[in-house]
Amino acid sequence: MARRHRFSSLLLLTSLLGTGCAMAGPADGSGDSDTKADSHRPSVPAPALASAYIAALTSHAVTADLDGTNRETFDSRVDGFVIPITTDEGVTLYFQPCHIELPEVGGRKPSLDDVTVQARPAVELAATFSEDADGQLALATESGALLLGVELEDAINDELPTSGDDPRVVDHDADDEPGVTIGIVGFEIYLGARARMWISGDVDPTTGLIAGEADLTIDAEIYDDSIPFVDARANAEEAKNDDSREVVESETAFEFVPVSEVPVNCAAIGF
Repeated sequence: MARRHRFSSLLLLTSLLGTGCAMAGPADGSGDSDTKADSHRPSVPAPALASAYIAALTSHAVTADLDGTNRETFDSRVDGFVIPITTDEGVTLYFQPCHIELPEVGGRKPSLDDVTVQARPAVELAATFSEDADGQLALATESGALLLGVELEDAINDELPTSGDDPRVVDHDADDEPGVTIGIVGFEIYLGARARMWISGDVDPTTGLIAGEADLTIDAEIYDDSIPFVDARANAEEAKNDDSREVVESETAFEFVPVSEVPVNCAAIGF
């Protein structure tokens, strides 16, 4: 079970689609996700790592009315590859996203163009290593951030622009609309988004597989939409104040599978 998980992304999607569902917060009551995943173990030097890893980060959440009824399940996924770089200052994992699978809401499937995702810089995750009393090697990282439709001086801590006219809003998908475009059943939402993440898991000494828990926090601001007779931005704001539903289950996990050759791009791993 992930120790921290926010659901602003799900709140955004459900408000857009008119389900009236708002997320009350993490099921475990934990706090901010903007800190590193700490292992509480003594640090050890970085081990020999693979040249690259195929990466998957998965998120599962269930929401319900406050009485436990009307449960809805939301599953999302980020696929990509990771290249570890070791310097005198330590190890940094460069996580290149290739595909983002957004959760289906109310029978509708939002989509984000892979070309836009793949054109963004890799997420930088500063890593540390530790061992437990039995010699099990663990990896933990600081937070990193993926920005879509916005550019921020401090990618982790700066607030997202609230207006499409803000110079920090960038047309990353080059479609002459503010921010990035999310497609929903023939219509479009134009927004800025930030995905903050960290990981914490164990390293398999035999296979080199690295897997464990993760944190994925997605913040978003709507700037415009093409949906007739619906004000998506206003609906999202209204949903933020709706406390009639809560998150009853949440889990976010990651898996890094080692590969011998560094992928030159996302097409090399099937995206």
